[in-house]
Amino acid sequence: MDLIRSIPKVDKLLAGPLCQQLLTEYPRPVVLAAVRRQLEELRSVARGGRLTAADLEPNAVGAGIERNLAAGELSSLRRQLPDSIVIELVPGVSQVGGGALPLAELPTWLTAIRSVGCSAGELEAGLRRQPVPVIGRIARGDFLLDLRTVADDDWPAVVEGLRAVVGCTNEPKQLHAV
Repeated sequence: MDLIRSIPKVDKLLAGPLCQQLLTEYPRPVVLAAVRRQLEELRSVARGGRLTAADLEPNAVGAGIERNLAAGELSSLRRQLPDSIVIELVPGVSQVGGGALPLAELPTWLTAIRSVGCSAGELEAGLRRQPVPVIGRIARGDFLLDLRTVADDDWPAVVEGLRAVVGCTNEPKQLHAV
């Protein structure tokens, strides 16, 4: 029961360095929702008796918040794409790529993209040829985009590029009330 009391409070997380950084990149309501989702996940794990001290480490909590932010973006992206394009969020690493730490790796979340009618290589080549080139990488048969490298205002170009590469000219699918 002591671990449940150790779950951080919303205001403490929002005041922390990770959330302060996220607040420069995302609107406050979006970050707040991601923080609340992460805290609810921790409470759920605690209710199941599986909460560990490692789950409460700042890096683990921060990773969960970032995952929730990315998942929210991914959900919005899915609604704009045809069913023939499959996207999912996968954990990965990105290389820093220069300076004093050329081989250093940063943990990140990647958008894995697959298409029913195109290989990962065809997706990559087609996206590079778009009016606004989309640059990613291929791993495990998926075309990958690092969420750290795609700004919010770049996503429309990604969506248009994907739709063009798979030959989709119809409108994005609409959500219907059930």
